[in-house]
Amino acid sequence: MDSLVGAIPRVERQQTHYEFLWNVKPPAAMIGLNHAARVAMHDQQFFPNETDIVLTSTISDSKLATYSFEDELRIIHEIEPDWIIPFDFPVYGDMDSETRTEHVRQVSNGARDLQYILNVTDDSEIETIANIKQVPRHLIEPELEATVIPLIKGVTKPERKICTSTAEEMNAPIYAKYGTQYMTVGGNGSYPQLCRDLAKIQEESNNHPLLVIGLLSPNGKFSLEGVPDNITAAAGTNQWLKHVEPKSSTPAEMRDKFDSFYSSVSETLTVTNPYDVNDIETQNEHPDFKTSRGKAVNKALNPSLSGAAGKEEYGFGQRKRSDDAMSASEAGKKGVQIQNQKKTKLSDYQDS
Repeated sequence: MDSLVGAIPRVERQQTHYEFLWNVKPPAAMIGLNHAARVAMHDQQFFPNETDIVLTSTISDSKLATYSFEDELRIIHEIEPDWIIPFDFPVYGDMDSETRTEHVRQVSNGARDLQYILNVTDDSEIETIANIKQVPRHLIEPELEATVIPLIKGVTKPERKICTSTAEEMNAPIYAKYGTQYMTVGGNGSYPQLCRDLAKIQEESNNHPLLVIGLLSPNGKFSLEGVPDNITAAAGTNQWLKHVEPKSSTPAEMRDKFDSFYSSVSETLTVTNPYDVNDIETQNEHPDFKTSRGKAVNKALNPSLSGAAGKEEYGFGQRKRSDDAMSASEAGKKGVQIQNQKKTKLSDYQDS
């Protein structure tokens, strides 16, 4: 795919999702670092050739904390994704502004540097990067044809500006906003706040195409119908499972249900629909899903370095939230309070 549009089912390494991928062959599918590591541990092609792989670092804070810069590079080289949303860091309203700003810079710099690393060809530069990043040369040397999607994070406009400025310099075709934490608050969640934040990003990025992660409902009260018109793609898990029902559907039924669901999302987002159920090749065989534990868990595949970068350029040891930190939902509410308090401050709406 030249661009990401429409519905992107987020999958895990499990048999139901594997059968869905091979029987439906969606244009793109998203997988988190933790499940991508499990895919890498098995000598089996998990994604069909027809499906673009979107690797994302937007996973739970507790899991994210265990992955270092080197770990992410290893997973990237093992599964060879087409699109990468790299180096997420926790950014919450309960953090002090200096910590939030530093974490936002980590996210922004990580995306920029990964884009450079994936495309570097000069031998001396490869050696320099390997030494500076303290990672094996073979993780930098092979060129990979992958597009880096920068995450847009930040509670205030100056914080988001760090991300949007870097994303613009990268000339990224699409940006990403992680919205899952908005939708996990009790009741109707923070859907209205998510829509408001998406609108701010739309304005601050000059209407640049945006992928929203964690919101995939095509219609209804809390759905994609309420998002800005620069949202061209959406990813999530619950909605595709709800509409496709892979555990109780035949392969043909899965294809028809996904076709209907995908069309609904494309229509809501007013984007082209690249999925044609009549073009799906259904005759080719795929191997049975491997239920073994796979290769021995070792440094090559497991997040064994656990924040080894420490407080250097990539402070991956700081990805973990402290045990006494407030919940993500409460921290999100705190972020909204900060934004509301700053509405009367002109400086918050000026470029940093």
